[in-house]
Amino acid sequence: MIRDLLQSAREAEQEADRILERAEAQSRRIREEAQKKADAYRRQKQEEFAGRARKQREMVQQEEDVKRIAARESLSLELGKLRDDAVKKEAEAVAFLLAEVF
Repeated sequence: MIRDLLQSAREAEQEADRILERAEAQSRRIREEAQKKADAYRRQKQEEFAGRARKQREMVQQEEDVKRIAARESLSLELGKLRDDAVKKEAEAVAFLLAEVF
């Protein structure tokens, strides 16, 4: 009878150990799955952020390109006006000199 009780206690202890091992294994699997999901979510958010940052850089670059083009066109117009003024002044100077000579 005592042997039966001791045997029964050993079997119960072994069964408890097996249950504990299964629970620990299941807990490890759950943690690993949760870690994988967290890593995937983090990567997704990083990719989304990188995409938004890339689009923002492209927009800034386009704005800078437009500003450079506008500045270049403005300078070109100003240079054209200066050339026209120089041609007029030169023509006036030539006309003045011709008037003085003749």
